Amino acid sequence: MFSVLCYTKTLSYLQGRLRLLHLDSSPLTKKDILRHHDFTQSHHHPVFHYALNPAHICNTFIRVATPIRVLICVRSVPENFHLRGWLRWTYRKHKNLKFVFLLGKSEIKPSIDHLVKKESRSNNDIIQGNFTDMPLNKTYKTMMGFRWATKHCPQAQYIVFQDETFKINPAKMMSIIEERKRPNLLYAGNLVKKEERTSKRHNARYIPNEEYPLRFLPSYISSSTFLVSKDVALKLEANLNSVKIVRLDDVFLGLVALLSDVILEHLNMTFDNCVDSKFQEILVCDMFKTTEDALRAWRDFTNNNVRIMS
Repeated sequence: MFSVLCYTKTLSYLQGRLRLLHLDSSPLTKKDILRHHDFTQSHHHPVFHYALNPAHICNTFIRVATPIRVLICVRSVPENFHLRGWLRWTYRKHKNLKFVFLLGKSEIKPSIDHLVKKESRSNNDIIQGNFTDMPLNKTYKTMMGFRWATKHCPQAQYIVFQDETFKINPAKMMSIIEERKRPNLLYAGNLVKKEERTSKRHNARYIPNEEYPLRFLPSYISSSTFLVSKDVALKLEANLNSVKIVRLDDVFLGLVALLSDVILEHLNMTFDNCVDSKFQEILVCDMFKTTEDALRAWRDFTNNNVRIMS
């Protein structure tokens, strides 16, 4: 009797382990993910209203030697006026680029939004949604960018999303686009595969179980900087409401891409320092890794004689 009981408990334990191992196997395909969890249930995502909307900014696209037209959507924080100023100055000479800043409402104080409104009147490049600007709402900001770009900037052939602390090398980006054999079906950036979901609350990459119950994340493109062609942007935007919101926008877009049958493409994006001499050879750089980086950028921006102490 004792032997039978031990055998039964052991079998039960092993069956439980097998079940857990099966559920924890990396779900890399659409079929695998849908087998474990239905991410295509009916979801009520927020309807975005624009507090600020530069709806006609893409009407001024100027055709230059290359017919390639790129819209850059910069995810910005309302309080970071200086970063937006720096990026405007950085991209000012590239006539085949248009850029807009994606913002929510300031969570610090309403007076910030008043200053943002004044900034918008001067530059006409700020898209502000009716949601609080906070890390948990970054997915809202990215969704808003897709919806605005596909509706208000049909002239753009490619759309770049980037965080505000990064700087794109336009010449390198144009070279990558021109070297492609086909102009469409592009969703490219730093491709991440088989990453395990972080369940530690203090971690910036934390995802609660109720948002994503599987052990492994889908393959995704890091949201720091990524590039999509117009056809892919339209396809992703059409399916945004079909996928349950995940607080990490790159994971959310990874699910949308998976369920939309969009193929992810890896680009060798080296996030080096912007003042490094190798900048001409890379696509993206991190503008402000140190205080000295910020001082150099400010010196270039203001053309003054700020001295950087060694």
